[in-house]
Amino acid sequence: MKDYLRDSSVSERLCTNVKMHYQHHIACTSLFPEKKLFDKMAPSLRFDVARLVAVENLFSIPLVTVMEDSFKGFVSYALFLMKPVCIQRGETVCRCGSPGIETFFLVEGECDLFNSKTSVGRIIRENSVFEQYALMAQPEDLYRTVSTATALTGKCILYSLTIQDFKTLENVSPAVSTYFVSQLASVLVADDMYSLLPHQKTNVQLALLRGQNFRSVAEQTRGRVKLKDLGRVAMANLYKRRGSEWSPDLLPKQLQMLAEKERASGVSVASTVNAIANCQSENDQTEISSTASTAEHNGESDSNLLYNTTQSIGEVSETSERTNSRRTQIVHVI
Repeated sequence: MKDYLRDSSVSERLCTNVKMHYQHHIACTSLFPEKKLFDKMAPSLRFDVARLVAVENLFSIPLVTVMEDSFKGFVSYALFLMKPVCIQRGETVCRCGSPGIETFFLVEGECDLFNSKTSVGRIIRENSVFEQYALMAQPEDLYRTVSTATALTGKCILYSLTIQDFKTLENVSPAVSTYFVSQLASVLVADDMYSLLPHQKTNVQLALLRGQNFRSVAEQTRGRVKLKDLGRVAMANLYKRRGSEWSPDLLPKQLQMLAEKERASGVSVASTVNAIANCQSENDQTEISSTASTAEHNGESDSNLLYNTTQSIGEVSETSERTNSRRTQIVHVI
């Protein structure tokens, strides 16, 4: 790399940036085929070694800390899927309009995050996540980034997770990947910086709905500060959450809101079903009464009247059965 930079006569600034990038990358990764060694380990040993290795890097991301606490072994896969990124002041880690293929987690430093669609910007710090919709977008969406992140401090350290690497995690454990995306979706829903299109809102809501299966897991995580055996304190819930930041209570709140909406819609559906069924029952009874009064008006004999009355009772029974049947059909339809 040094020979290439020298022979290509690139600027001194670019040489410095490349050198810093490789120094950071070498410090955060291993030079030997670590993944192949991990794959040959027993699962329990693999998990323990990964937790030791990740103390100084991935556990700087509170969400990763919580994921490891909820699903033991998560870090042993994330260790090879999440890539370290280091940028200097003035450099950008993503630019608006570029292909949206990865999500970023800010670990150290400050960045200026600007959304070109909403013309809203903010300064983001550690524990921030942005461009997470890339992991929720459908392939046919051809999603492009809407944000530009520029380093404000002398050095910014981030981790990126590409769609391809996320698919690898999804193939290993669909449940873990689903819970992970639902956590990212909760941050996106609570962030007023982004203005989602209708189909994007649908994808985000779908990610949250899938997270309902793990509501008990999210509730257990909520409010935790110190996580046992991780050697790391999750500080995300000790101060007021800023925009773009993850917090342990975000997903439980969003799931609670979804549950309340479902209960409210369930009550309204039941009321609608009862109203329609009662209305139909009243109409049927009105028709029966009209038939009986017509028979009396025609001056039929007492025996015939008794016969008609008996027949009307049978019709009422049949009508009741039809009403119950209609009520069941309406419930199924709604």
